[in-house]
Amino acid sequence: MGLSPRAWGVLSTLVESGPLTQIELATATATDRTAMTYLLDELERDALLERVRNPDDRRSYLIHLTPQGKQTQAKAAADLAKQADTLLKPLTAAGRKVRGRHRRSKRYRSSPRRPTDRRKRGKSRP
Repeated sequence: MGLSPRAWGVLSTLVESGPLTQIELATATATDRTAMTYLLDELERDALLERVRNPDDRRSYLIHLTPQGKQTQAKAAADLAKQADTLLKPLTAAGRKVRGRHRRSKRYRSSPRRPTDRRKRGKSRP
């Protein structure tokens, strides 16, 4: 399939959100604007998306998935789900359920850890 993680993120975001401006897409995927330009150029060259003039703002374009882009994203999503099932196969059904809840929780997606009290006082760990 050859999709980079960033390309996967762009296609998935567009599937979930519908057409977005380049700036909105960069913000939604936490991608630098310059990097987003290069990424969109590549995805457009591969016919996975297209830039369409924004009717609400002539200075910008809306990024739309092409039918091939939707198909590519759906295939990649199915492949990823299959890989996740393979990885989780050794777990019991209850373990999979707990793992799925944990993966979706805020704690799993949290930003870097907060310092412990010990670190706040300048003490190092033993």
